[in-house]
Amino acid sequence: MEYCRCIRRDSACGNVVRAGGEVRFGWIGLRKDAVRVFCSAVIRCGQISVSQQPKFFGMQPPPERIGDLPVVFYTPIDARHTPTSATRHWSGGELLGPAAGLAVCAADGGFYLFGCDADWEPVTDTWHDSVEDAKEQAEFEYVGTATTWRPAG
Repeated sequence: MEYCRCIRRDSACGNVVRAGGEVRFGWIGLRKDAVRVFCSAVIRCGQISVSQQPKFFGMQPPPERIGDLPVVFYTPIDARHTPTSATRHWSGGELLGPAAGLAVCAADGGFYLFGCDADWEPVTDTWHDSVEDAKEQAEFEYVGTATTWRPAG
């Protein structure tokens, strides 16, 4: 295989490809469905080979069911969200901190909004007549959720 005989700067990453060598680098991308992917590339003789691998940072997607209830929508709680402290959740006499993730689950006659730990185990719950009501409650508790819900499955 013949290698480049020149020096080339790749404007996307600032790496330099030198004669007789190759440069490998990676970056984090975001697909249209809001799944973060790890992208990697190899530059050799001015040709760029790129690959993408789905990679979840932080929480994995939830299971299909939380308890016995099917998950309809979910969102991890991360830097895109701001806890409002407008609602306080207590357990065993202690004030709970922010949830790691939120899940809307279908139940007979309505929907639960679960506040979950990092393993999607429910820690808190509220009952709602509709998905929209559950999402409004989530936005009331965590500003930013209105734009980060993902459909389950």
